[in-house]
Amino acid sequence: MSQLTPERLESLAQLVDLSRILQEDTDLEKYSKDFAYFSPLLKNELESKRADAVVLVPDLATLKALVSWCYSEQIPVTVRGGGTGNYGQCTPLYGGILLELMQLDKIIEIADGEATVEPGVRVIDLENKARESGLEMRCIPSTFVKSSIAGFICGGSGGIGSITYGGTANGGMVKRLKILTVEAEPKILTFEEDDCLPAINTYGTTGVVVELTLRMAPKRKYDQHIFAHSDFDALYNWCHEIANRSDLPKRLVSFFEGPISDTFKPLKKYLPQGHHSAFIQIDESKTPELLALAKEAGIQNCHFIAAVEPLRPPHITDYTWNHTMLWILKDHPHWTYLQVDYGEDPLNAAKKLKERFPEEIFSHFEWVKATSKWKAGEESVVPGGGPAINYTTKERLDEIVAYAEEVGCTTTSPHVYHLEEGYFEDLIKAKVELKRQTDPKGILNPGKMSSYPLNPFQTTSA
Repeated sequence: MSQLTPERLESLAQLVDLSRILQEDTDLEKYSKDFAYFSPLLKNELESKRADAVVLVPDLATLKALVSWCYSEQIPVTVRGGGTGNYGQCTPLYGGILLELMQLDKIIEIADGEATVEPGVRVIDLENKARESGLEMRCIPSTFVKSSIAGFICGGSGGIGSITYGGTANGGMVKRLKILTVEAEPKILTFEEDDCLPAINTYGTTGVVVELTLRMAPKRKYDQHIFAHSDFDALYNWCHEIANRSDLPKRLVSFFEGPISDTFKPLKKYLPQGHHSAFIQIDESKTPELLALAKEAGIQNCHFIAAVEPLRPPHITDYTWNHTMLWILKDHPHWTYLQVDYGEDPLNAAKKLKERFPEEIFSHFEWVKATSKWKAGEESVVPGGGPAINYTTKERLDEIVAYAEEVGCTTTSPHVYHLEEGYFEDLIKAKVELKRQTDPKGILNPGKMSSYPLNPFQTTSA
């Protein structure tokens, strides 16, 4: 039953024009969903979940009034950006009001190596604007054409550029956040530097981000390359070498096992059938050296796209990171994926998994800069795993995960919607404490932070 009674709708319409309040079934379905269908488990669990109404928020003043109204009425609030998450981040578990912030899209300032923006700015718009000033974002998602800045920071963790600068919570990418509290009289709290960390990747549970200041990087022009080889080990080892060459400035090194490459239908004319492939973005000045290294290693250069300004298609990044599953599902609608840290010896661990589950697991690596758990906290460039899984049952998936951990891997499940998955206890405590400050009634995206003790809607089945 909808929580938006006629009386409440009339009250809500005093705060925002009725044309901005969406209640049609098609709109509620569209805005209440993201890419959680990548997971058969989340797809089933979240299928029936949706908002009672969607409000297209025009400005900060209206946002404050709406948040205050939801607080007074004790109605669940879910905040949405571009809707490009993978875990149901923008899917309301208890109905209520969904606030879409894409019209808060002002680039406030780009200066002194930093960019200050409103939450609804699309990543591609900031990237291209920054490039006009000789800068680029340190890290962008594969969904950068559609995703919002705040959605990426609050719902993502890494992407293109992470090979050089790490993820959204690494290396000081986020300098400042301004967060709106959910109270009768909402306040804007400002967080700086490491104090921002508890608000990153929290699915909009710890206040509403209304302004972000991000550190940028010097702009480079990146050529795009696709390589292929029939030998798994040879191509993996070459990719790992390229990824760890600091004298080869790059934004992307991705590896796909043959059956995954075969699903990239628009690239069929470039990719040899059944071959493993590597996608690389590298500074245009280093292309000759990269091609020489490939030739020396017997690696085939299948396709080349010269750098262009501003960024425009074709983007090889449309096949990397979480975009990979979009292509896989076109050919294999029952497949899914895992998120894997392969440990101290990634190639050996990946091969053991392949030997045990030869027709069920297919390797996909994205190289990232990360703090090593194996070398006393040193930063290193390592292959993060997003292997595709030929899914049959949850029990079989659990068996694959158990064996992965047995051979030294650490897995983070993309098949759950609560944000605690993959975080250390100290950081979870910091997120809970931030939520106490910003959401005293617990009405922001309730149910997504399972360790938060207050959920006033829990008696309603989620």
